This record gives sequence, structure tokens and C-alpha cells, in this order.
Amino acid sequence: MSPPRILLVDDVKLFLELEKSYLHLSHSVVLTAATGEEALETARRERPDLIFLDLYMPGMDGAACCSILKGDPDLSAIPVVMVTTGGRSEEVAQCRAAGCDGLLTKPVDRVAFLEMVARFIPSGTRC
Repeated sequence: MSPPRILLVDDVKLFLELEKSYLHLSHSVVLTAATGEEALETARRERPDLIFLDLYMPGMDGAACCSILKGDPDLSAIPVVMVTTGGRSEEVAQCRAAGCDGLLTKPVDRVAFLEMVARFIPSGTRC
């Protein structure tokens, strides 16, 4: 069985590195993207098992990217966890309307992050 593939999407390198560090002991392949457009390209090419997607990015934001992912029959089954800065009710509503499968707030807590991975990829968090 091949290792699960997790796509992390954020325009801030620090947040990408933090999330990657949470997965360093897992048996997963970690993919990264810095924009919504790059996330779509990577998702189409790599078919990840799970996507963590930042809401606020320049150009295509995470909600628009999530809507496109969920509207694509080839990608719609991939779970998408939106990551927001404040978790305000407007942000939550925007993420839910885009079709996300889960939500986390920044700074992302390691335990909450790994619990979210385990929720969607039970074998992906052997840490």
C-alpha cells in the first residue's frame, strides 16, 4: 500500500514548514503549494489523499480553490481542511459554503492538526 499523500497549501512559508514538521514522523508524502492555482495543478497531477488549504492567499483564495476542487468530479472526493486566521463566523461560513470537510485555525495546533489527519486518513498519523 502506498503512503498517503497530503497537500499543504499556504502562501506563508513559515506555516507550510510548521505543518510539514507535524508530519515528519508520519508515513506520508507531503506535497506543498503556495497559491490556489498551484494547489489545483498539484491536486490534478498528484491526486492527494488530503488537502490543508489556507483561506487567505493572494490571487485565488482558498475558498475559491476549494469550490473548484469540490466541483471537479475527479477531485471532489478529496477531503479539504480549510485553515483560517481567526475562525470568525464569516470565515467559517465562507469555508463551509465552499464545501470544505473540516476547519482549523492558525496558529495550527499540532494535536488538532494530527487529529484532523487521522480523521481523514486513519493510517496517516503513525507518529
